[in-house]
Amino acid sequence: QVIESRKYDTDYLNNYRDNESSILEYNQVPGACYEIDATVIDVHIVSKWNRNQVLGRPTLYFLVDRASGMIVGLSVSLFNASWDAARLAIFNSFTSKLEYCRNYGIEIKEKDWPCAQIPNRLVADNAEMLGVNAESAIVPMVPLEWAPISRPDFKPLVEGKFNVLNKKTLHEFQGSTKSNGKIIRAAPDPRSRAIYTIEELTKIILLDVIEINKSTNKSLVFKSRLLVETNTTPTPLNFWHVHVENYLSALKKASCEEVEARLLKPVRVSVTKNGIFYERMYYSH
Repeated sequence: QVIESRKYDTDYLNNYRDNESSILEYNQVPGACYEIDATVIDVHIVSKWNRNQVLGRPTLYFLVDRASGMIVGLSVSLFNASWDAARLAIFNSFTSKLEYCRNYGIEIKEKDWPCAQIPNRLVADNAEMLGVNAESAIVPMVPLEWAPISRPDFKPLVEGKFNVLNKKTLHEFQGSTKSNGKIIRAAPDPRSRAIYTIEELTKIILLDVIEINKSTNKSLVFKSRLLVETNTTPTPLNFWHVHVENYLSALKKASCEEVEARLLKPVRVSVTKNGIFYERMYYSH
C-alpha cells in the first residue's frame, strides 16, 4: 500500500503489483492465444533503385504464440503502425510461409515453419486494431482482445521478441540508430551509413526468426511434460510439433482464399497496353 501510494498507477501495475499467477498459466497449448505488436526498426533503409536515397525506418510487426513462444507471422513494411500494416502480418501468420520465404530467396520446408492456422484468440494493442475495419475483417475468424494502454505486460512474449532481435542482429547493422543497444553521442548520422534495402532487411529478419524458433528455451520444459516424456529439445518449434502431433492445440484451419479475401486490401488498378498500372507504376502479370 505504501508503494502504491507513491507510484503512478501505470508504473505500479507494470512493475510493483503483486502477481498471483501468470498469463502463460492459462495458455498451455499452441493456438490458444496469439499476441501481435509493432515496432519501428532501429535501422534506416535505402531505395533499391537508388541507394543514395534514404527511405527511413520500416515498421516491423510480429505475431507470437503465447504457449510455445513461436513467432508465427511477421510483416516488414514502410507503413506506419496501422491496420494496413497489421493486416499483412496477420495474413502471413494465417497462411503458409513457403511462398513468402521463397520470394526472398529462402528455401524452407513446411516443418521448418508450420504455422498456417488460425488461433483461438488474438491479443492486440488498444490502437490500430481497435476499429470497425479491423473488427469486421478479423472477428469472423478469431476473437479479438485488446491490452490496456501502457501495459506491455499483457503482451510479454511479443515485446520480448523485439528485444531479442535488436540485441542479436539489428543493432550491429550499418544504418542502425544504436550501437550495441546504446545511443553514442557525436556518432555519425545513421542515415549516412544506411546500406540495406527493405528486401535485404526482410530476408535477414526472416533468417533470424527461423533461427529464434529453433533456439533452446529451457522454460518450456516446465510448461509441458510432453517434452520430457518424448526426450525432445525444448525449442518453440519442437513444442509446437509435439503438441500438434498429440492433438493438443487450439488451432483452426482456414482456406487461403478466405483469409486473403478477408484480410488483404482491395485496390483499383488500370489494365493498359504497358501492363497493370497501380500507384504510378506498371506491373506485369
